[in-house]
Amino acid sequence: MLHGRREPHFILSNEACHDDQAIVLTNASVHTWRIFISNLTLNACIGIFPAEKVEVQKIIVNLSCVYRATSPGIGATVDTVVCYQQLALGIEQIVAKGHIPFVENLADDIIDLCFKDARISDVTVRVEKPDAIANAVAVGVELSRSR
Repeated sequence: MLHGRREPHFILSNEACHDDQAIVLTNASVHTWRIFISNLTLNACIGIFPAEKVEVQKIIVNLSCVYRATSPGIGATVDTVVCYQQLALGIEQIVAKGHIPFVENLADDIIDLCFKDARISDVTVRVEKPDAIANAVAVGVELSRSR
């Protein structure tokens, strides 16, 4: 007990356990996880200039998502965690839909994709266009959002 309050707990059910054998987890066993995707490089039709509306260009996406969950245990599945592979595939699907006017639009769409998973509380996404300006390594936008 903390300061007269009962400590929060979580009940995990397990098909191998009977209801009277449910595992009780204290708040101490719940962790804050940050998953990330670094330098996901894709070809996208993105931008407002005439050539950008028809020609693909390289973009680089970096993503960081925060969620709270228990550590995956023995017998855990991909559904136990937030899957970065599914997020990467989702980003690829967004880009494959066609022309995107602004990198800001893509960043918004990526955050919406991440928030489809109710466990995710915070998202930071960075979208870069490395070939947009000759004397720059990259230009782009970074957006952070919390629920």
